[in-house]
Amino acid sequence: MKRLHSLLLSAALLLHSGSAIFAQVEQSPEQGFVRFDKYTVYYSVFNSTMVQPDVAQVHGITRGEDQMLVNIAMVANDSPNGGQAAEISGSVSNLMQQRRELEFKAIVEDSVIYYLAPLRITNEEVLNFNIEVDPRGEAGPYQVKFTKKLYVDQ
Repeated sequence: MKRLHSLLLSAALLLHSGSAIFAQVEQSPEQGFVRFDKYTVYYSVFNSTMVQPDVAQVHGITRGEDQMLVNIAMVANDSPNGGQAAEISGSVSNLMQQRRELEFKAIVEDSVIYYLAPLRITNEEVLNFNIEVDPRGEAGPYQVKFTKKLYVDQ
């Protein structure tokens, strides 16, 4: 389980800047995060074959060349800790406006929480992601939108 945690959050947490608080939204599509007033939301989409078979089995993840995982983590701007609890929902649509709902599953390891949603794709598919992150009654909800061109792992 530690390996999955390391894979998914190490890159995101390297981008997190400790105790800085930002008043306005800052988005970096190239680096996969959106910084809001109190929280930063990190996002990534990767092929499920990157997850080792034994780790995938523990977390109920289906691995496959056309199976992607949408990864979301919310981190408080004033905290050095990893992902925190939130309500995550979202959808994805292709260029023909065909829309699919994403079903996120919380992954909890030690004191870190992140969320994964499975997504089946076709090769070279351009998808628009619309994610809502609600830190459960505090600030927000926050809207995160991004577009990715995805490839089947061959």
